[in-house]
Amino acid sequence: MDTCTVCGTEKVDLVKNGFPFCLSCYNKSMANAYGHQEIKEIEKLEVVDEHGFAHTFKLEGYSLGQDIQWGAFECLDEEARKNGRQGYEFKIIEDSQIPQDEAVEKLRSIVLHNMKNTSLKKTESPFYDETLLSRDDFHFSLNDEGFAYISVGKDNTLKLIIDGYEISSDEFLKMLSRMEAYQFHWKFSDSWENS
Repeated sequence: MDTCTVCGTEKVDLVKNGFPFCLSCYNKSMANAYGHQEIKEIEKLEVVDEHGFAHTFKLEGYSLGQDIQWGAFECLDEEARKNGRQGYEFKIIEDSQIPQDEAVEKLRSIVLHNMKNTSLKKTESPFYDETLLSRDDFHFSLNDEGFAYISVGKDNTLKLIIDGYEISSDEFLKMLSRMEAYQFHWKFSDSWENS
């Protein structure tokens, strides 16, 4: 395992100007360079979604110089990843002069709002049809409103991440077919807070 060149103990999270850094040492160097407050460690956030599933998020800040990207990343075990879960991710960008507590509280409220208003609806029916998404022994349909993260795989295939699940374009189209005769609109956004 490669370790950070500054502290020599933590694993490498990123490489900047050819030097491997852990996130903490990188943020300290950026705080010194740009004169903003050092990013403190943030405790994990635990939340239960509208389906009753528990989720744990690691919250962290990443200095972009004059701005800081705050992120909430779902902590998943190996079994969940094997079942096609990507995990939820929420990110916002705030000015580095905004107090950390204020920025983190804004991020937490976005996480809580989206976890209580998921994009997939768990179907209680024991019957499965091809318009439903089957994951983790549950069946889901699309909720009336929702969000998706667009991703392109290494094989150039389009994938959507919805409620932490990786969904192929074919699966998404099958789910949409359930909504025949309805209309839908879309809005592309680079952050959760603008959605």
